[in-house]
Amino acid sequence: DGSRMCHLCHPNCTYGCEGPGLEGCAKPGPKIPSIATGIVGGLLLVVVVALGVGLFLRRRHIVRKRTLRRLLQERELVEPLTPSGEAPNQALLRILKETEFKKIKVLGSGAFGTVYKGLWIPEGEKVKIPVAIKELREATSPKANKEILDEAYVMASVDNPHVCRLLGICLTSTVQLITQLMPFGCLLDYVREHKDNIGSQH
Repeated sequence: DGSRMCHLCHPNCTYGCEGPGLEGCAKPGPKIPSIATGIVGGLLLVVVVALGVGLFLRRRHIVRKRTLRRLLQERELVEPLTPSGEAPNQALLRILKETEFKKIKVLGSGAFGTVYKGLWIPEGEKVKIPVAIKELREATSPKANKEILDEAYVMASVDNPHVCRLLGICLTSTVQLITQLMPFGCLLDYVREHKDNIGSQH
């Protein structure tokens, strides 16, 4: 005060005071800096989390792609089943166990069987590769299995970017063919959806 004596602030003065009375209470400062700091911190956290998720997904995609490439290069060679006994074209075919893949949902069905979207989990590997699983409708006999296996050799020998790659075959009570899963979906659905825009140049 004027006599240079120190007095306690009023009990209701939360932010300090400049005088002994309630009118001497200091007013709170602006909150804008603290709000801005919180917003900037939140944005930085979101960016860091997004980058982390992006790097994780990219790394998983690269590992999956490398594993698939290695598995395609190291596929086991099965003895060709030809009447003449001559080696055909050294087609490589992987015989898969039913425990190596998992069906997720039905993509479509027809007269010969049902196609599922699924995951191929190669034995001894830690990756899950998206695949299409075609399960033939009828239970097959040993003779029919041989015929299907012969056809599978032909399919496995085809290596073209415009053809679904046959990854393997599973011979259980029903024959199941495992191929690469095309990310753009069904060609028939695409043609139906864009039939007005498809011509001889497309």
